Amino acid sequence: MKIQLLTESGLLSSNSRPKSSALVLALFFWHTAQGAEIPTTDADSSVTGASIHLSIASLITADSGNVGSASGIAPAPYTQAQSAVPLNFTAGVPLVLELASASGVINVAASSTVNGSAGSHTTNASSQVANLSLDVAQLLGGQPLVSVTAPAVSTAVAISGPPGTYSSSSNVSLAGLSLKVAGLNIDLSAIDLTNVPPNTGVNVDAGAVAGLSVILNETTTTGSASGGFQTETNAIRIKLNAVNLGLINVLNGDIIVGHATASQGSDPDGDGIISGLDGDSDGDGIPDAVEVANADADADGDTDGDGVADQVDLDSDNDGINDVIEAGGKDANGDGRQDASGDANPDEDGDGIVDSADPNDSVAGGGTGVVLPVADIDGDGAPNYLDVDSDNDSLSDLVESGQSSPGDATGIYPAADTDGDGISNAADGLAGYGDAPSPSGPLPDADGDGIPNAYETNSDNVGGTDISGTPNAALDGNGDGRIDNAADDDDDGIADVVDNDPDTFGGLANPTGDADGDGISNVNEGPGLVDTDGDGIYDLRDGDSDADGIPDALDGANDFDSDGIPNFRDLDSDNDGINDVIEAGGKDNNGDGRQDPSGDTNSDEDGDGIVDSVDANDAVSGGGTGAVLPVPDTDGDGARNFVDLDSDNDTISDLVESGLGVSDANNDGIGEGADTDKDGLVLSADGLPAGFGDANSPSISDTDGDGIPNYIDPDSSNSGVMDIAMVGNGALDANGDGKIDNATDTDHDGIPDNIDANDNVIGGLGFPLQTYDQWVNEEFAAPANTDPAISGENADPDGDGYTNAEEFAYGSDPENPGSVPTITSVLTKDPAVYAFVYAEASRDLFAWSSAPKIKTVHSDNSAEMSAQVTEAVGSGATTRGFIRFRVVIP
Repeated sequence: MKIQLLTESGLLSSNSRPKSSALVLALFFWHTAQGAEIPTTDADSSVTGASIHLSIASLITADSGNVGSASGIAPAPYTQAQSAVPLNFTAGVPLVLELASASGVINVAASSTVNGSAGSHTTNASSQVANLSLDVAQLLGGQPLVSVTAPAVSTAVAISGPPGTYSSSSNVSLAGLSLKVAGLNIDLSAIDLTNVPPNTGVNVDAGAVAGLSVILNETTTTGSASGGFQTETNAIRIKLNAVNLGLINVLNGDIIVGHATASQGSDPDGDGIISGLDGDSDGDGIPDAVEVANADADADGDTDGDGVADQVDLDSDNDGINDVIEAGGKDANGDGRQDASGDANPDEDGDGIVDSADPNDSVAGGGTGVVLPVADIDGDGAPNYLDVDSDNDSLSDLVESGQSSPGDATGIYPAADTDGDGISNAADGLAGYGDAPSPSGPLPDADGDGIPNAYETNSDNVGGTDISGTPNAALDGNGDGRIDNAADDDDDGIADVVDNDPDTFGGLANPTGDADGDGISNVNEGPGLVDTDGDGIYDLRDGDSDADGIPDALDGANDFDSDGIPNFRDLDSDNDGINDVIEAGGKDNNGDGRQDPSGDTNSDEDGDGIVDSVDANDAVSGGGTGAVLPVPDTDGDGARNFVDLDSDNDTISDLVESGLGVSDANNDGIGEGADTDKDGLVLSADGLPAGFGDANSPSISDTDGDGIPNYIDPDSSNSGVMDIAMVGNGALDANGDGKIDNATDTDHDGIPDNIDANDNVIGGLGFPLQTYDQWVNEEFAAPANTDPAISGENADPDGDGYTNAEEFAYGSDPENPGSVPTITSVLTKDPAVYAFVYAEASRDLFAWSSAPKIKTVHSDNSAEMSAQVTEAVGSGATTRGFIRFRVVIP
């Protein structure tokens, strides 16, 4: 019987701002200080008798302006009034539409007794309208849409009390009020019109006139007792929103009768002196002039961005240590303010700065204090009370004061501050302005030398400096315990080299914490500006730092392939040439080594660093919810494919089965070579060697085209002969499932011990296989090794009748016609090469079928080999037939 060799080619792929320190000479000249301005308006009030604003598309507009107005501004006491102002207003189209007509007599008054000194103050605003008559939208002599009449409309607003303990009130009287809508009387009997409750909505027969609403005593109060109040009240407000008038289109507008507003300025420290006239508005011992001069002007004088200006912020950097402590003051009762001297009058000269910190308290009998030092320990231009890392040792003050949480990524507390004192709710001991007691004192002092850890570079006075015990030790080349390069673009006291948020105040993570809860410590994910995948989310907050679709929590911080790049930043964690996104079951249509996004305008709706396409809990409205990648363990050996060097346990490494031609000179299953861009891809596998990611990553070999790549397909040729048998290791697979029976794997690299050259080191498949490309480069010299007519799989350069693929599979010399394949059975293939050879049988030389269970008998003459077939092949009863061996190069 003639043995015929067929070759079949598989898929082969070639592969700033400067800080200004306040001067003592400028303490009381805040109008010359740099930074935010201190407010000088302490109270104001304004009143309007009526205002009418109506429009019908672009056809008609009516605007009465503010009829009867008075206003005033404190601190000087004032009284402003207008009396007997006629309300006389008519607008519309004569004989067709009277848009609005109104009449009445108005009296308004605004007054204040605020003068800036200690004691009780009052700000008032009141408005009265007598004989009100108002009609709105009267068409062709018919009934008006709305009619309002009232003999007396009265509005009064008052804010009073000592600064810091203000109270606010509003009173509206509408005795005798009558209201009609479309000619029908509205029942107001349930409302006490002599003292209308705030924000009383009137039932105008809902649905009868869509878009019309009437509110009585519409009152809004904002602010707080310490931060200042504002109360705004409208006695009557009529809103019209696209009210249908039939043929004349729709009516929009706003009508207000009896408007009054009053406000009082703040006195945060409760010393009776209003901010703007108080030399130390928050009582922290740092004069306002100093706090204004040092404040970040780019942040409108609110350095930590918590919404509270520095001069009224008790913790201006939100590090949990109150300013009074960081400025070198005393706060024995922990209320967040500088302790007074202890005499009967704590502020003899009444300038708002307590005597204990006032150097020029010249009042007779008044003790002269000492200005707080307001130190800048590390000399970086940011005083301690505005410096998140006061000693520049890469450990935030929040950490060194013992207040940092594991989730701390910024070195500052969250800005949430209900009582407006600048102390974050997370650190605030008082539901009001101030602290009680302060959690910031006494500050931890490990060596008991009187210098808190936050301000000392060797806190325990034992061994090395604090920074030497952190991964940032190399940043202190001169050994002084501080980061050498103190450049700090956002002026938060955090050197840029460790600042993970250089454009925003804060950004120094707790090194032992885990901000994103992925099991990888902040210091391993940071420090500094580390955004591995360039998605704008720094790694310590990024749920998928390398964007491969595998969450960091699953990737982990281990470095499986020992390439110096931890798995969570490594696009090929096992260096087998197959990108993790593919081995995890993801999609990467553009071959960049990253999971493809969903395709909408925002690829990561919830901003957690995991693209929507694989984010199962993307709860943001409009964000598509994806499916988490399967991240399979195909061979069930406990090692997921992306960290398994032989994912199907067939004794052929994934690197070889990928067909990508990744360099592996020592045949240990791990790719070799430089990784210049540090993305985890060696040069022979990296399509983008100068930047993070891959480019046009080629397809993985799938020899039989069944959609299952060779590296996870136990029968890559679909011949019925398992790959493990094809390469001569069938004895390790007694049950015939295509996997090594004993999968014991001591070093957990996916290579079972019985073929692992080193059970204690990752890699070492111990069964090297030569690929066709490698063989070509060994057998043929340049330029023949790149000429398919000479070195191609189907070429026969020595003319002996056997193709290169056949000579490769059986170990003969392709350039020597005297060296030809010796074929006695399938298993006589050279076991050291990566090729598939399997038998096919035929009865008639036309129809061929795979014969995986053929038994061949040795013959010295391969052209007349006899064989036994142990299963039916084709049809017919004859016991004779034909056999051929197919050679497939994967």
